[in-house]
Amino acid sequence: MAYQRFSLFPDSPSFKELFSARSMRYRWRNGDPVITVAIMVICVAVWIVETLLKIAWPAGYSSFVGTGVFMPALATHRPWTFITSMFLHQPASLWHILFNMLTLWCVGPVLE
Repeated sequence: MAYQRFSLFPDSPSFKELFSARSMRYRWRNGDPVITVAIMVICVAVWIVETLLKIAWPAGYSSFVGTGVFMPALATHRPWTFITSMFLHQPASLWHILFNMLTLWCVGPVLE
């Protein structure tokens, strides 16, 4: 008997298959929300980094957030904050990131 790895969802694709270049091209051509999913992945990854920095290195967390946060008075001197600020979320609240990602999942495909 061959060894098979346990899976809660046996017919679902693996992580590697889901994010392969071939799969992304296929989903892009079919009109699936590829950009929305990419933004969601980036937001969650940045939120995890923020959470870990806040726990392990508070000074690094302050520097990380201070570099990416949008402040209108400094926007001309730090133009990257127009983009980076949308990926920053409050690390103390799981509900904040969950509801932001839920909203992005509902609205993003319509905009895309």
